[in-house]
Amino acid sequence: NKNYNLATAIPALALADAQKIKDYFLGQVDAPIDKAVDLRGLFPLDDAKPAKKTVSWVWTFIGLFAASIVIGLALNAFQIGWLNGINTAILSFGGLGFLLAVAAAGFIYEKAYFDGYRYSGTPTTLCIQKGVFGFDSIYVPYSRIQNVFVDQDLFDRLFGLADVHVSTVGSGSAVHAHIDGVSVQTAEKLKKELLDRVKANAT
Repeated sequence: NKNYNLATAIPALALADAQKIKDYFLGQVDAPIDKAVDLRGLFPLDDAKPAKKTVSWVWTFIGLFAASIVIGLALNAFQIGWLNGINTAILSFGGLGFLLAVAAAGFIYEKAYFDGYRYSGTPTTLCIQKGVFGFDSIYVPYSRIQNVFVDQDLFDRLFGLADVHVSTVGSGSAVHAHIDGVSVQTAEKLKKELLDRVKANAT
C-alpha cells in the first residue's frame, strides 16, 4: 500500500511471499486467524455508510458543477460567438450529468467496499480487511494499542455514523487501523470491547 511509510513496509513482494511473511509475524504474536471472532457480526457497519461516502464524493465535485455554471454565465456575458445563448445550458446540464455519473459510480464503489469490509479479533490481535480493486489486511496486536477513540466528521454527523480508531506507537496507525461507518451507539460498544481486549493483553 503506497500510503504506508516504507520504513515499516517490505515493498514489491510476490503475493505468496507476502502471505508467508504475514503468517510468520502473526505466529510471533500468537494470532490464530482461523479462530478469530467476527466483530463485524457483533458490531455491524451501518447500512447508511455507502450513502454517506457517496455524498462525500459528490460534495467534492459540486465545486466543478458550480464552476461550469459560472463559466457559462461568463461566456454569455461576453457574447462569445455561437456559444451565446446556449453555453450556460450546455455547461449546466453537462455539469449535472457529470455529477450524477460521479454519484452513481461512487455508490457502486462504496457498496462493493461496504460488502467486502471485514473486521475480526483473535484473543491477541485486531484484524481488518478492506478494499475493492486492491486490498489491505491490517493486524494490530492488542498489546501494542495505546488508545482507542471514536470520531465523527460532518457527514458522519448528518448520517448518524462514527469511526472507531486504534492507535499504536507506529506512525499513521490511527489512520489505517480504523473501523468506519458504524452507528454512534455501536461505536461506543465496539470501543469498550476493544479496550477490554487491550486490558486483557496488557503486560
